[in-house]
Amino acid sequence: MKYGMWWSTAGTSLGRAALRSDLDMVAIDLQHSLVTESTVLELSQTTKLPGSAKLWVRVASSANARIGKALDAGADAVIVPFVDTAEEASRAVRACLHQPKGTRSFGPLSVTAEGINDGHCVIMVESRESYENLAEIVATPDLYGVLVGPADLSLDLGMEVKSAGDLIDKPEVAEVLRGIVEICREAGVMCGVALGTWDEVPTARDLGFTFVIAGGETVLLHQAIAERVAALGASDTSAGPAPVY
Repeated sequence: MKYGMWWSTAGTSLGRAALRSDLDMVAIDLQHSLVTESTVLELSQTTKLPGSAKLWVRVASSANARIGKALDAGADAVIVPFVDTAEEASRAVRACLHQPKGTRSFGPLSVTAEGINDGHCVIMVESRESYENLAEIVATPDLYGVLVGPADLSLDLGMEVKSAGDLIDKPEVAEVLRGIVEICREAGVMCGVALGTWDEVPTARDLGFTFVIAGGETVLLHQAIAERVAALGASDTSAGPAPVY
């Protein structure tokens, strides 16, 4: 299993430390944070160092310009939210690739020392429609991977969601996730899940996921503070509910 974490703050010093850790990828979240592509550009310099984690970026939408801009800034892969059909998946993948395979515009940042830097595309499954169309979606040529958003998916399937902290442990959610993992496995597409906390990683591994992107720097900071305060014997050590991804 490969391990990644979300990143949602603009400061790059800690981001560089995360990229130089034992993680496989760090995913900058442009959808649910105020971070911009400039942070992607600054952090991408660290990924050129030997042993660094890969830099993934969740873009705010599937628009070609947003995908191309994230890749131009140095992302190794983009995570595209709310892809519901095979047609939408194909558009997202093609937006990562230069012509003739794709529709990504060639620009001054399109070429690196290794050549033209086509990017990888990871699409998110987070709706009933994408769940029902998954077999067709994963047949998309050049699709790099699938990332399940269990909170949004559960809500669209009519399940109750109060926090992402223990969501995938619920039997009804786990059953859906196992089905998704199996469809991806049969298609030869890697399948991951977005997690609110790191405590859920063992469950994700048991469900068959091949990678996770777990709670980011704010989650880890909350947990670290709660642990330190608890060690001092404070009466209320709650760090609050885990964020919902």
